[in-house]
Amino acid sequence: MDAQILYAIFSTLFGGIQGAFCHLGEIRTLGMLRSRFKSVPKAFSRSLDPSSNQDDSEERKNIAKFFQLWNEFIYSMREEDLTSNRERDLLLLPYASSDVTVVQWPPFLLASKIPVALDMAKDFKKKDDEELFKKKADPYMHSAVVECYETIRDIINGLLEDDADIMIVRSICCKVEISIEKRNFLNEFRMSGLPSLSNKLEKFLKSLGKLTKTEEVGQYKSQIINVLQDAIEIITKDVMVNSHDIFVIAHSHSQDVQYGKKEQRFERINISITLNKSWREKKESTINVPTNLEARRRITFFANSLFMNMPSAPKVHYMLSFSIQHFDPYYREDVLYSEEELNDENEDGISIWFYLQKIYPGERTNFQERLKENEDVKDGKEELRKWVSYGAQTLSRTVRGMMYRRLALQLQYLLESSGDNAIFGGYRTWEPSEQEHGAFMDRAEALASLKFTYVISCQVYGTQKKSANARDHSCYTNILKLMITYPSLRGGYKLDEEIYRIKLPGPPTEIGEGKPENQNHAIIFTRGEAVQAIDMNQDNYFEETYKMRNVLEEFIKHRPNDRKPTILGLREHIFTGSVSSLAWFMSNQETSFVTIGQRILANPLR
Repeated sequence: MDAQILYAIFSTLFGGIQGAFCHLGEIRTLGMLRSRFKSVPKAFSRSLDPSSNQDDSEERKNIAKFFQLWNEFIYSMREEDLTSNRERDLLLLPYASSDVTVVQWPPFLLASKIPVALDMAKDFKKKDDEELFKKKADPYMHSAVVECYETIRDIINGLLEDDADIMIVRSICCKVEISIEKRNFLNEFRMSGLPSLSNKLEKFLKSLGKLTKTEEVGQYKSQIINVLQDAIEIITKDVMVNSHDIFVIAHSHSQDVQYGKKEQRFERINISITLNKSWREKKESTINVPTNLEARRRITFFANSLFMNMPSAPKVHYMLSFSIQHFDPYYREDVLYSEEELNDENEDGISIWFYLQKIYPGERTNFQERLKENEDVKDGKEELRKWVSYGAQTLSRTVRGMMYRRLALQLQYLLESSGDNAIFGGYRTWEPSEQEHGAFMDRAEALASLKFTYVISCQVYGTQKKSANARDHSCYTNILKLMITYPSLRGGYKLDEEIYRIKLPGPPTEIGEGKPENQNHAIIFTRGEAVQAIDMNQDNYFEETYKMRNVLEEFIKHRPNDRKPTILGLREHIFTGSVSSLAWFMSNQETSFVTIGQRILANPLR
């Protein structure tokens, strides 16, 4: 007993110190993530991107690659209903755009940056530009201000049809940029007028946002024109010190003067371009996004893991191939709940559908929002079956999670093999030619198939296929659908005849039943240089599958004693830990054993 207590104390202290030296716990909260987010793309390029170049000239490209991974991570959480549509949009990183001169960070990082910058500017009483521009020490505030200015400038320029109006706006912007370059901005512009200008521009953008259909153009056009005219008037009279020369030049080039017409400025606008949804991506940010605790945990864990000491990732072509194998025997466990099982009540009168609604109310709301938005969903009952099954410990949840590995391999191949258009334009928005797209996807899928296979050892699958029992046949049908949906999925099951014979490491009576027998049965179906063993009730996350190349490098990287490992343990997260206090205790116990205990067994006891 004394030895166990001493070991527990020693492992806790030494494990904590060792974890600190391994850079574990660099980012533990969303607040820490916001303050250090600028360094996350560099950590990604260093550890997870084998084709990255650390030169300053390639920094924008490296950031764009990280944006690809981050956005796929956010999309995966939306598909799992951990975030709402609004939270998804606030968390997404804008794909690199040549129209904006700064890196476009996600809106959740820019929470309240514009209002704070306005308060600082309006209260600034000095006339020295050097003092004012020292305020841009916060890189997120600087990016928010520049992006806001350039975006509104482009929106207004896109609306205007009259050449004289366009010349006025361009002259104003030219004066802003020249004064900033010459460091005499405070002599040319009054900071006191910025709050009223901000209010008008906010009203202007809200008016544009209300316009969603062509039929509404007449209803909102006059309102948009009035607000735009008010904003220009504030700029020229309250903000600019001298704006007379701008109107004189514009007046001389006006078509109305040439034809003897009299028309107010900024009345001719092409309002139809506001129906394009691309500009609507600029949204107000909030500091409490995401609200779901599981989503927050996954974001901080992933960002923190990028700073760990880990082997560098090789290119997909050179990585070890691997298989995932179910060592936990699939017997007759649930694959996908039927409609009857969703509403079947237990002895306490509670159905699984009712129970999951109560413990996951936020996910249920997000699921309903996703159903309303997705027009391709034809069978809402089928989607409900999937949602409930993904919330429980079912085979379909495990398969969905493990098959993220194939998606990760395809994305990695894209970032390594495609040109700048795909990297800067966005993985989901990239539109190559039909022939180019077909050839690329064929190569990506072929490489993913070479590097990854997934084997389920369901020994009773053949029996369930022939069974007259309704539940058995339902399990067979659901497993078959999984194999059709996921090309890399294979099912290993027994037939009445002997095809392979496996040499056991000892007498069967000493090895035991269950997992060992299942392992011996399924090992012949696996392919590759490494095998990952998982249980039937495990899940996986897209962002974690991206690090599989680094994990496999642990088997071949050089070590001083030349003792390469043959078994590698991975940390687990018990997703049922929030269900009850007992589950929470067991979850912490598992975390303690896997992280601290295994770390000590590996070093220094190994």
